[in-house]
Amino acid sequence: MAARLSKAEFAKLGLKLPGKDKPKKSKARWDVDDKSLLEQKPITINIPVTPQPKHRPRTFVDEGSIRSAFIKAKGNVAIFMKEIRMRTMTTSKTKAFEKHISEMAQILVKTDPIKGPVFVDAIFTLPGDPKQWPTSMHDGDLDNHEKSVLDALNGICYTDDRMIVRKFSAMRCGEAPGSVYIRVD
Repeated sequence: MAARLSKAEFAKLGLKLPGKDKPKKSKARWDVDDKSLLEQKPITINIPVTPQPKHRPRTFVDEGSIRSAFIKAKGNVAIFMKEIRMRTMTTSKTKAFEKHISEMAQILVKTDPIKGPVFVDAIFTLPGDPKQWPTSMHDGDLDNHEKSVLDALNGICYTDDRMIVRKFSAMRCGEAPGSVYIRVD
């Protein structure tokens, strides 16, 4: 037989209620306390490189997938269509640029990545006359420039680019070869 005590009876006996001493869980979506967020120093890098926009990924049907589906289908169109697999690839130019940015950032950044939410400032200087705006069809969109660089800095300046809660970015013309300036707070 189990005896039940009220909260008042627990208190009179000098007992502690179970579960009362558990630390309160943070409502934040990251695993870092606010004090350590404030203590983190900003990361600033300036990479002398001609900025490249992130190209759209290429999606295509793999030739091996077609052959495999044809053999498995044995003339059945429904099975053939079900077995076909699409492949999506990032262009080699985008991969090379992101790799270059990552390698340079690893050399320049001497600290651990900032944990928690971050603010990012990015300035993309394209080669050209500083008196002109970068509006050529070949300059690329600002958001695509952001994507290529911010993806490359994952795990170097911040834990993941989804932790970016505010960003400022701009494109301008300047001396060749151009540059990518990034400040992460």
